[in-house]
Formats: sequence, C-alpha cells, structure tokens
Amino acid sequence: MNQQVLNSLKDNNLLKNADLNKLNIGKEIGKIKTLHGGEVIYREGDSANSVYLVINGEINLVKKNSEGKSHSFIYSDNDFFGAKELFAN
Repeated sequence: MNQQVLNSLKDNNLLKNADLNKLNIGKEIGKIKTLHGGEVIYREGDSANSVYLVINGEINLVKKNSEGKSHSFIYSDNDFFGAKELFAN
C-alpha cells in the first residue's frame, strides 16, 4: 500500500486506534487519484463500489433531498465519503 495512503489512514479519526496490519486491506485499497476542480467522481444514483479518503484538498458532495433541493457537503483532509452509498447497495 502506498505510504501516503497508509499515513492518511493512521491520521483518520475512524481508524486512528486500529491496527492497520490486522485489517483486511487488499491491493484495491490505496490507489491514489489526483482530481482537478469540476471533475466528477460519481453521480447520485450511481452504483457505489468504493469508499474514498481525501488525502489533501476538498471534495464538494452535492445531494438532493426528497423535495429536490440540493445540499452541499464539504469533505477535506482525512475525511471519508461514499460509505453510505456503498453500504446501501
């Protein structure tokens, strides 16, 4: 696993007390993807197949409520996102 990803996992509040060596972390985990402003990671309603960890920067996640009103959620360094969508499938 990439050392930068490992360090970010260790710094994350959810995993800071976990023994990362005992977790079942496969080769799929730890891929680093650099994004630029305006890039779409996934769209609401898409099938989620990953949980994402922001290593550096910010992600703006926009969701619509039942009334169709958009709400914006900002994720930054060491924040996870996508878990709710992944586990809903």
